[in-house]
Amino acid sequence: MMTTTPTKPATTTNGKIRTMVVGMTAFLLIASLGPIGNGKILGAHLEASDDASPTQAEFPGQLQSLSPVKNLGSPAARPTIVQLLQANVKSKSQWMKLAKAVPVLHADKMKQYDEIEVTATGYTAGVESTGKSPDHPQYGITYSGVKVRRDVFSTIAADRKVFPIGTVLHIPGYGYGVVADTGSAIKGKKIDLFFETTKQVYDEWGKKKVKVRVILKGNGKLTEKELNRLNDLILEDGRRKLSV
Repeated sequence: MMTTTPTKPATTTNGKIRTMVVGMTAFLLIASLGPIGNGKILGAHLEASDDASPTQAEFPGQLQSLSPVKNLGSPAARPTIVQLLQANVKSKSQWMKLAKAVPVLHADKMKQYDEIEVTATGYTAGVESTGKSPDHPQYGITYSGVKVRRDVFSTIAADRKVFPIGTVLHIPGYGYGVVADTGSAIKGKKIDLFFETTKQVYDEWGKKKVKVRVILKGNGKLTEKELNRLNDLILEDGRRKLSV
């Protein structure tokens, strides 16, 4: 699919994008779900990070009760922040909100993922981006063969020499993106993010330089089955280990 970003004046970000850490994940969970905790979120296993983990003093009166994580294997075992999220965040809309800021499904091991600075634009499946209308037989079909989607794991376009098809990235401000598409203007360290409408492209994105995290390098292939598997992972209840 040829992708072309709509020609509205682009917006740019200034300054460095601050590295998000597990403490921010906990804060966003509190903001998303309302009062939670009773200090229990502080019992999660948080790996060392650049910033300090949140303390009760930072969230006075905010902490109530978190649902327990089942089947940890040992009474002494502490749940990870990801397991707590799986046990408490149940809707895709909440997951998408959290994932825009932090790679929430990988918050326990963020330092192991490479960061690459890219220029990110936005596109739609419509004529303004692809030259195809809804009655075109290839409308919404990406280079990989999967249909475009905006989800917890959304389809994005990239240069296959930099990010092979199937590569999973975390893009701050957008969320998780799976490379499914290519574009004539998407060369080198550029990516194109799928949005459902042109208005969303303009209002939510424009054009930005961001540091993305490479969660998984693709093998050159992507299927609807794999994309569905990734998006179904978030509905697990914490008993299964995530495999992204």
